Amino acid sequence: MAETNPFANAGADAASLLAQTAEQPMTFETAKALTSKGDHDAAIDAWASLLEKAVTAHGETSKETAPLYYRYGDALLRKCEESDQLFGGDDDKEKDENELQQQSSLQVQSSLAPVEDEEEDLQDNNAEAKEALAEDVQVAFEVLEVSRTIYEKIEDKEGSADCWLRLGDLDKLNGRFDSAITSYESCLKLRLETDGPHARSVADVHWCLAFALECRAADKDCPNARELRDQALDNYVKCEAALKAVVSAAKEGEDMAAVKSVLDELSETIADAKARREQELARAKAPEPPKETTTIGFGTAPAAPSSSVMMLQPKKKKAKLTPVAPPAPPLAENGSAGSASSGASN
Repeated sequence: MAETNPFANAGADAASLLAQTAEQPMTFETAKALTSKGDHDAAIDAWASLLEKAVTAHGETSKETAPLYYRYGDALLRKCEESDQLFGGDDDKEKDENELQQQSSLQVQSSLAPVEDEEEDLQDNNAEAKEALAEDVQVAFEVLEVSRTIYEKIEDKEGSADCWLRLGDLDKLNGRFDSAITSYESCLKLRLETDGPHARSVADVHWCLAFALECRAADKDCPNARELRDQALDNYVKCEAALKAVVSAAKEGEDMAAVKSVLDELSETIADAKARREQELARAKAPEPPKETTTIGFGTAPAAPSSSVMMLQPKKKKAKLTPVAPPAPPLAENGSAGSASSGASN
């Protein structure tokens, strides 16, 4: 009896499986897997497809669409956050320009043209990337706002909190730290109501809020920087307390390495913030140095007496031996008569 080749139908089976996979509709779990994997473009397309179907079936503002609006906006924002790290902000752009200038200064005149072309290409690429990034940010904001509105309408606090958190992240990405602080505070209020003060989700918001407060305090136009830094420290401390509670409540065998790593970082951050606050308080209590005065336009101000200043007295000349009587001895500063020259008395 001839042996059957186990691989005889392998090609046909693979083709059949591929066809079945291609025909399978996109599911919520599949889209979540793409998001977790970091395949941002595929995840965005998946959530957009699911959202379109939900809108067609239930309407644009139905409760069924709220989580899909959120997921779509979250996927867009994830891509924006990664793109911002890849292309860099203004500081990175200035650094690149400085490096190009340094390179060009070291090149001979004949090699300046390639450097200039490289600089132009870099600027063009950055401009295109920022334009695409701005479009994605705007769409993310719009769909997250729609999701938040629906969640608030149906009084879903957990969904609303999720939207507020990502809206805060979006504002932070754009450098709008005042708006980010407001969004994070709205999220924190809801999560405290739903999860309690010692939940991991609450610790995450405390961390984000503290960071936004520090960023706003670092702005040159911030009128209350010290107050915001104090608030940031308070949120870091609350974040630490929440994470310690999470570790204490962890089940045996549960991996807490990531949380403990965050706690170590938090400990250093809190210590640095406290040291900085003590320095600020010490500077605030220190007496101000005396202000310099001017006598311009007001005459000459009398000089204050000082023991360290040497008073130069004119030297007394010895009297000449002449028939003319010597002058009267000068008066000392205290008003008493000084001693006469010895030559005049002889």
